[in-house]
Amino acid sequence: MSRLESGTIQPKKDWCNVHELVCAIIKNLDEQLVRHQVEICVMEDLPLVRMDYGLMEQAIFNLVYNATQYTPEGSLIRIGADCPTGDQGGRVVIFVEDNGPGFPEEEIGKVFEKFYRLNNPGGHGVGLGLSIVKGFVEAHNGTVTLTNRAGGAGGTRGAGGARFEISVATEKFHLN
Repeated sequence: MSRLESGTIQPKKDWCNVHELVCAIIKNLDEQLVRHQVEICVMEDLPLVRMDYGLMEQAIFNLVYNATQYTPEGSLIRIGADCPTGDQGGRVVIFVEDNGPGFPEEEIGKVFEKFYRLNNPGGHGVGLGLSIVKGFVEAHNGTVTLTNRAGGAGGTRGAGGARFEISVATEKFHLN
């Protein structure tokens, strides 16, 4: 965290296949994901993108891991990526969403703060996972956002789920 806060983490960007990245994360979380439904929604012809594979792998890993910990067994966890059409600047958008309880609206703005934890009985961890996600994404000059999915919590913690979305400006390379 101190390296993130001081700005000393500099991404070592290289060409990255996002589909392979997502598959590697799923393989690493195989034990946790066995009790959930998993859906991969990576754009079929997604180009290679330049980013730090290790930093982005850890950021997405943290999001998927949290989904396994805070959603009921049998919940759907969807991981996807896309390069928005018409985006002249070159961005990749990676998302992790679930159909779990979602987040109370008043908590959404706080979840990326260091050591912040929801007032959740049975919760665990020290509240660094999402702040690390934010730091690694911001090291790429990107953003990470959290929203409740349609039909979601809105303070009632209903059955809509959460959606984390990472958006990173990047160079793209299309393979023929």
